[in-house]
Amino acid sequence: MRQSAPLLALAAILLLAAGCGQGGTDSTHLEEAAARRAEERERRELATRVPNGASHLLRALYASFPPPKPDPIVRGSARGIGAGKRACAERTPLQVKRRYWAAAAPRLLAAQRRLVERLGRYERLSSRDRSFAAGQLAATVYAATLPEALARYGFQGCVYALARRLERRLEATRHR
Repeated sequence: MRQSAPLLALAAILLLAAGCGQGGTDSTHLEEAAARRAEERERRELATRVPNGASHLLRALYASFPPPKPDPIVRGSARGIGAGKRACAERTPLQVKRRYWAAAAPRLLAAQRRLVERLGRYERLSSRDRSFAAGQLAATVYAATLPEALARYGFQGCVYALARRLERRLEATRHR
């Protein structure tokens, strides 16, 4: 019995340690929930900036393409977002495709190239397309020209700039 007491004490310590480890999991869940709440708050805040009388498409653009935020862990993410915004600002998706196609085509998968080839069709639909497929395809072309570590951030900056341009165009046609 005396020999089993240290074993029981060790087992109890291990159980307590395992229980303490789960607290970290709970805190991870709490952090994830807090991040989801912050994202939802940001989405609601963006929705309040949508002009009165805005179309459903314009509302969808505001909600779907919020301003991208750099990742503090990824070095260069802010520069990647900024470069993406500058590369795509004041351009149409088709202009972005034409500008970056030569550098991007070899780096894209065959399925991506086939989709990008239809970008003109998607752009004609962009005033009705809530997913803004033309902008996302153009941003994919631009992002393919970037180093892999920054492609995601360049994509976000580019698609954001393209969506804002479409918003301005939709707003201008609404006021005519």
